[in-house]
Amino acid sequence: MERVAKASAWFGMAASVVALLAFFGIENIEQLRQKLADATGDETLEAYRAVNAGDCLHTWMTGQDTWATEVPKVVACGSEGAAVRVSRVTDTVGDCPSDGGRYHLSYTAEEGGTVVLCVTRRFETGQCILSLPDGSANLMSWVACRGAVPAPYSRTYIVTGVYAAPAEHEPGQCDRTRNDGTAYASWFVDGDTVLVCAVVYTG
Repeated sequence: MERVAKASAWFGMAASVVALLAFFGIENIEQLRQKLADATGDETLEAYRAVNAGDCLHTWMTGQDTWATEVPKVVACGSEGAAVRVSRVTDTVGDCPSDGGRYHLSYTAEEGGTVVLCVTRRFETGQCILSLPDGSANLMSWVACRGAVPAPYSRTYIVTGVYAAPAEHEPGQCDRTRNDGTAYASWFVDGDTVLVCAVVYTG
């Protein structure tokens, strides 16, 4: 009888908890986690959740795994510093492409719940990006052209042109003048839809 009484008490308590959660509009564990995050004032999580696909963010990579800001800041896509565009908001990093000019930002709250922002780099002529000794580049980066170059990078490229990508990647597509003898680096980015051309920055 004592066990039955204890079981009844537990069932009654569980029913009360379910009723209380329903009163606050909480129907599942994920909604409960979100409510708890809101209650603890997790501003970073709130900032991530406020971002929508199509938004532009005032952030970019400043090193191998560092970003200019820890909290995403939505800005007008035509404004200065709108370096990335959000292509998708998800909860799984694997949903985001990780190739030329495409990567992700993610945040996981202490109470649980992850927000992942799939982002695409927005290039403009005159921007400088970090380059490794082998000539490859961190296409998510944007640094001061005259600034210090962080390890493991050795130099910077300056973007000379951003074009709609041709059908094939061939020599001469970055030339700015007839018989241009400049040594260009170039990449197809954003799912091979954009051609970015650059040269080593020499000051």
